[in-house]
Amino acid sequence: MKQFVSFVIKETKHISRDKRTMLILFGMPVVMMLLSLALMRFSKRLE
Repeated sequence: MKQFVSFVIKETKHISRDKRTMLILFGMPVVMMLLSLALMRFSKRLE
């Protein structure tokens, strides 16, 4: 268990240093929500 915790801590430090990974981690869900919102609004117009 101690090895797993140290692995998670090490990987968290690596991910937090990489700007591109952080953008994907936090930016992509926002983009997906905005896209789905736009598609829902568009489909309502078609009705």
